[in-house]
Amino acid sequence: MGQHPSHVPEPQPKYAPLHGDVTTPHPEDTHPLGTQHDASPEEKRINMTLAIALVTTVILIPIIAVVSASPLLNVLLGFSPLIITLVLDIMATHQHFKPVAYWAILAIVHALGLAILGLINFVLNPHMNVPGAIAVSVILASIVTALCLLHQRPDRGVKRQHVVEFKPEKLEEYVNAIEDKIKGMNFVIGRVYRASNGATPKMRERLKVPSDWYNEFHAIKPEDLEDQKGNAKVLIRKIRDRLSLYIMKEKDVFSPEEIKPLKHIVRHKDGHDTILQILKTNDRDPVEHYYVSAVEFCDRILEELEKQP
Repeated sequence: MGQHPSHVPEPQPKYAPLHGDVTTPHPEDTHPLGTQHDASPEEKRINMTLAIALVTTVILIPIIAVVSASPLLNVLLGFSPLIITLVLDIMATHQHFKPVAYWAILAIVHALGLAILGLINFVLNPHMNVPGAIAVSVILASIVTALCLLHQRPDRGVKRQHVVEFKPEKLEEYVNAIEDKIKGMNFVIGRVYRASNGATPKMRERLKVPSDWYNEFHAIKPEDLEDQKGNAKVLIRKIRDRLSLYIMKEKDVFSPEEIKPLKHIVRHKDGHDTILQILKTNDRDPVEHYYVSAVEFCDRILEELEKQP
């Protein structure tokens, strides 16, 4: 207790794994398509913002053409960089790209748009105001991009929660706290070890904490804790054992055949990085905070359950 999030516990799990070899996936597997496309709430809001902007742009094109008495083709060409930017942004969100990708897309698309529309204007002579059209598109795309990035969760210190005094009547509250951190970890695992990075559904499921585990805990009522104490300890140990994988080296969690196809992930190719370090390096979420908080909750609850008569 009292550890700062920047201090990661040493890779010495307090509890031995309950299911044998850590490379054996949990039998909860698996949907044939895996879960690599899990979207965080932030990404869902970004997708919604981009979709609204795209639909609005498409609707406004004919309206602007009529109001300005301009040829529909000219208006469509003028707004094409904005449309392409929005479409590529949606694709980038589905692939969990970092925020800088949105600005890179905006800059590249509009630079190419300026050149291509300038060439079209020169060859076909449609009398387009290319610089003006690009300027308007850049402004609108910048506004949409800024709105999207407002939805990004900043990687900042988060208020730490500790079980100062274990109270059976607050069991549901403690489990909810663990569940929040675990869900955060599961989202990060889905993004980093996604299919496009060469990972398989079994690799993701080997790292994720199955929702069934903490859902079973929710079924234990405070008034039944004395009778269900043994079951509660088993459930918490299962979660704690799965968390212990994150401070193991990648090569000790996955086989060489599983590691070899991995790509687009910042990591040592020989698998000497810990899983936690790989997740931290390749995702913007406060992964270390999720891990440390979940471990502290599990260890403290187990400690208090052992004290219960």
